[in-house]
Amino acid sequence: MKKILAVMAKVPEPGKVKTRLCPPLTGEQARELYNCFLMDRIQLTTRLKEKSDEISLALAFDPPAEQDFFQKLCPAWFDLIPQTGIDLGERLANLFASFFDKDFDQAVVMDSDSPTLPLEYLEESFEFLETSDVVLGPSEDGGYYLIGLSQPQPDLFKNIAWSTPAVLEQTTMLAEKLRLKIHLLPTWYDVDTSQDLRKLRSEINNLSEEQRELAKNTAAFLKNLKNTLL
Repeated sequence: MKKILAVMAKVPEPGKVKTRLCPPLTGEQARELYNCFLMDRIQLTTRLKEKSDEISLALAFDPPAEQDFFQKLCPAWFDLIPQTGIDLGERLANLFASFFDKDFDQAVVMDSDSPTLPLEYLEESFEFLETSDVVLGPSEDGGYYLIGLSQPQPDLFKNIAWSTPAVLEQTTMLAEKLRLKIHLLPTWYDVDTSQDLRKLRSEINNLSEEQRELAKNTAAFLKNLKNTLL
């Protein structure tokens, strides 16, 4: 069975990533933090590939002109795919379509904003796609950190109020209307606000050494961040 896991990513630029963290962070600090998120996400997904050779890895990047940056960032086993579409819905639909056109049986797409997401959740996403049409990883903010499909579902990404707390609810309602079988993974959180950042720091401080290793770049950034900022 052919499986693929893709990470959605933006090029880290001050003023264009993690802007809701400014303040307390400066634009340059927010850029550096997001770059740490990307490096940790690459490490996490690579760990999954090491455990299951049948899973391919991809990074869907934006903007398309920045492929050289991501070629330097990603190991050779990542396929680099430029995001295409006018909004997130079109970009996701186009990405999934490209995977199923290449005869993948299961495709999972995840964000790059949840650096401590457990590896087990990624493993479960593929396991549940064997019996479900759609797998969703709910985010605490009302969106989702992951979506997996076992076949193309372009209508699942239409008429969604992206970047709002209604994303997950609207998506599940659409899936039910399309008579798709849904499985929900455990809820996790994205790091978008200063409150999220404080939560992240607290969580990392309480992780085991093995768990912290999967978010080592983010952990190092937070360790060096002045406490007064948080």
